[in-house]
Amino acid sequence: MPLGEESLAEMSLGETKATLVARQVVSLSAGNPILTTTKIAVPANMATLAFQMRFPTTAIPQGWDATSVVRITLTVSADGVEHRAVNEVVGGIHTDVAGVEMPFYSLLYHPTTHYISGMPVRVCQNTTTERSAYVTLERLSGSIETEIVLAEATEALQPTWTI
Repeated sequence: MPLGEESLAEMSLGETKATLVARQVVSLSAGNPILTTTKIAVPANMATLAFQMRFPTTAIPQGWDATSVVRITLTVSADGVEHRAVNEVVGGIHTDVAGVEMPFYSLLYHPTTHYISGMPVRVCQNTTTERSAYVTLERLSGSIETEIVLAEATEALQPTWTI
């Protein structure tokens, strides 16, 4: 199966999932340049934040041409400290190395794992006041019409390796 053909929604990334935003069509323009989702509580053992949206394809054209750029920010907030994964994406039809159209753009973020007494601890694991996540889409140029296919936090078992 070519890269990008399988939706992240069809892949198994962990055990428990929390949806950050429901599947929806998004339009960003000069008059409406930013979309920020509501903060959603996430589990202490959050292993990943996954985001996926549609690229335009010949079969499913979107109003998002090669002159339009969007910045995607996945944010995890733990006790008021924000941890981010950021990427900028150009519109238009994208193909893999074999020339096959890629229907999805995906951003997968694995929040920091640090060590306490030699044991691995995820960024949200020792929080005392807040654990949340949200997604921001920001139009940088042109206009963007696409569909958010997936935005979720995935909980998984804690890593067992030590240092």
